[in-house]
Amino acid sequence: MFDNIFAVAVPKDSPYQSIQDIVKDARRQAGAVSYGTSGTGSIPHLGTSDIEAVSKVELTHVPYKGDAPMLQDLLAGRLGFGAVLASSITSQVQAGSLRLLAVYADRRHPAFPQVPTLTEAGVPVVQLSFGGLLVPAKTPPEVVAALETGCEKAVQATAYRDWAQRANQVVDYQNGAAFEKRLRQDSQQKAATLQRLGL
Repeated sequence: MFDNIFAVAVPKDSPYQSIQDIVKDARRQAGAVSYGTSGTGSIPHLGTSDIEAVSKVELTHVPYKGDAPMLQDLLAGRLGFGAVLASSITSQVQAGSLRLLAVYADRRHPAFPQVPTLTEAGVPVVQLSFGGLLVPAKTPPEVVAALETGCEKAVQATAYRDWAQRANQVVDYQNGAAFEKRLRQDSQQKAATLQRLGL
């Protein structure tokens, strides 16, 4: 299993130094702060909607068809901030053209350990994105067990760990029972956000 960790990103010359700066600015005037995502209903959109809900602010969502066009506008200063996959903007962060203010995950991104989670930054929001292997429900238990063992060994392999580190992928092995529990909890959370948004 792996985690995709999304982050709040701002251009280098942005006045925003923290997520609280964004919240304070949004409280001064509803809709004054714009943000870009890869599209309506995307994980960053849902997570930022949760920020609005818990902070009782109104932001202006600008959906794009993918991260690339959104990043162009963000770098040009046409957006207040972008909600984007942290690993996809590593080069811009390292070059100093973008800054990360917080991540939407329940833990910090290992490639950016100085960047707090939203919860640590005072906005109790966690919006996860992760992947893993699924099998049909009627798969024999011995096959499931063999796959679990194989996956656990694979993610511990040096070659895989080295690749994940280079790609800024966050490895998070869980057995089938733990992964199923996480899937169900995540589905319930996202369903609540989607219902609130009317999507």
